[in-house]
Amino acid sequence: MGDTYIKLNDALPEHRKIVAAGGDAGWLHVCGLAYASRNLSDGRIPIGMVPRLSDRKQPDKLAKKLCEVRLWHAVGHDCDRCPQPADDEYVIHDYLNHQRSAEDVSAIKEKRAAAGRRGGSKKAANTKQRATAGAKQTSSNLLDGSYVSAEANETPEAEEVLRTSQTEEPLRGSQAEAKQPQAAAGLPQHPAKPTLRAVTDLDPRFIAHKLLDEHIDACRQRPPRDVLQKTGEKIDALVAEGIEPSDIRKALALLRARPRLGPGTLPNLVHEARSEPADESSAAARPGRSGQNVHRERGAGAAIAEAFN
Repeated sequence: MGDTYIKLNDALPEHRKIVAAGGDAGWLHVCGLAYASRNLSDGRIPIGMVPRLSDRKQPDKLAKKLCEVRLWHAVGHDCDRCPQPADDEYVIHDYLNHQRSAEDVSAIKEKRAAAGRRGGSKKAANTKQRATAGAKQTSSNLLDGSYVSAEANETPEAEEVLRTSQTEEPLRGSQAEAKQPQAAAGLPQHPAKPTLRAVTDLDPRFIAHKLLDEHIDACRQRPPRDVLQKTGEKIDALVAEGIEPSDIRKALALLRARPRLGPGTLPNLVHEARSEPADESSAAARPGRSGQNVHRERGAGAAIAEAFN
């Protein structure tokens, strides 16, 4: 429904002026009221619009009948309560005494729009505040391995994931041999924290959100919103695929170190981060890359990556 409407007394059909003018003229009067309200004309009706107001025959004759019974006025009328219309207009008698003026309608529209803006701003602020508070709490817990969602805690599967993730992972080879003397000596044993992969299986959205926040904080200047949106989509896809957060961090560090690259290269950077050799000597030995270039390229990415590990 629109913002404009007209008010009619329920006794209008029996009003003496309507009875005198006739039913067709009375309907034209109602259509004229609707036109003036819809167009915010304060009761003025162009003479050329009269034939288009209703489907009744001989509309010009009906308009003159309305003027005779003083429901409408033509130019030169003697009613001291109504303004004078232009030569090509009619004016409805006492229009502003019963209907809203154009100024009133505009003021109401502005008040409604202002109230809507205030309500929308307040809602957005509350939503942002709740999201920020929740993200800070859950994302920090996620990355130190201490978070399991409330919904997850209520399921036996989640309890099993948390219970099994808190036990130490089995060691192999030399690591197992090195661990045995420590246990035999009675030194304190510290259970491993829940693995990020186990938590990611429960709710990967929080990890993706945290990784994006870290990336934004590490940028010297905040990237444009469109770039952040595409970066977030790539991070979401990588986390959903089961890529380790540490690998995604390294890829984001490489992305920051190479500003010419776009968010679409993030999967390639993950692959590159995984393929990087353990030390610089082996990287320098690869054909086609000098040790100096490798040192400079790895140094920029590794320095940023270490800051978030």
